[in-house]
Amino acid sequence: MTNTTPSSSDSSRNTVVPSEVGWQFVPQYYTYVNKSPQRLHCFYNKNSTFIHGAEGEDGTPCYGQQVSIFVRSVLSTASTIF
Repeated sequence: MTNTTPSSSDSSRNTVVPSEVGWQFVPQYYTYVNKSPQRLHCFYNKNSTFIHGAEGEDGTPCYGQQVSIFVRSVLSTASTIF
């Protein structure tokens, strides 16, 4: 059996920078949501937190199942607008 655990020198070269993950994730997320908004709920589970609101205002958080309910209500509202 081969040991696949990286050595300490390997792990120092593979440090994950959170801001880089965000810069990679956000465009893909919004592209996916734009193309398949009915699948938005796939990004959220019972441990999720979703904050929504207008810029400069206190956001309203949703937790767990509330996220799916909120997302579905936004999608149904959006579908009647367009």
